[in-house]
Amino acid sequence: MSRTQPSAAARSPAPATPRPSPQPAPDPEPYRVTAEFYDLLHRSRYRRKAQRELAALARSARAGILEVGAGTGIVTEVLAESTSVPVHAVEPARAMRTVLLSRWAGSSPMRRHVRVYPQPVQELRPVDPVDLMVCVNLVDGLAPPTRRLLWSRARALLRPGGLLVVDRTGAVPRRPKPLSAVVVGDTRYEVTVVAAPVEGSRRLRWTFRYTVTTAEGAVREEQESFDLWPVEEAEVRAEVASAGLAAGPPQPGLLVFRR
Repeated sequence: MSRTQPSAAARSPAPATPRPSPQPAPDPEPYRVTAEFYDLLHRSRYRRKAQRELAALARSARAGILEVGAGTGIVTEVLAESTSVPVHAVEPARAMRTVLLSRWAGSSPMRRHVRVYPQPVQELRPVDPVDLMVCVNLVDGLAPPTRRLLWSRARALLRPGGLLVVDRTGAVPRRPKPLSAVVVGDTRYEVTVVAAPVEGSRRLRWTFRYTVTTAEGAVREEQESFDLWPVEEAEVRAEVASAGLAAGPPQPGLLVFRR
């Protein structure tokens, strides 16, 4: 009795479905890569935006201004140039704060008005009440419990009638999207960003890729990832209202709330 040998196809296991490549993990030292390129690629645009949207509010401040998430100080400098009251700049990330303090050293308005705090706002010791609190490029970088704590701190730190200002978030880049490019001499610096869901959570992981090229070709590439928690404007409004703040005067590009 003969035995039929299995065919090669029967003997070979089915090819495995390729798994997606793992997402880059957030850097344990946030902004370690980004700080090098941030001002070069973003300063002009962010400064114009701050002058357009925040300078008039800063001029109206009579007691003090609190900026949460001051970064490298691009917005901080505009606030300091536009006011005569103290500006409290909160920036926990050492890499960004290093650039912020370098800017502070070279700016007379910042040296006169700005004090820099290295701790997150939820750990900030009491400061004198302020009448303007600015949160730019910040809110979707906070986990929901921290975000809700921020609104409570806003109510505690603002004077009656003071304003909380939050910028509106843009669209999520599901495919790599060029953000900015600058040419310095014969060297081109550019940054692209892409966001992808983090499995099993509401988070999105945003990965920024920085490329430096010369006429001879690519010199180097760097990348850094951050986890963000997307939040709809309606959810922000509801959370802020629950913290005891009311809707403030309409302002283009911003959400404004009043203590």
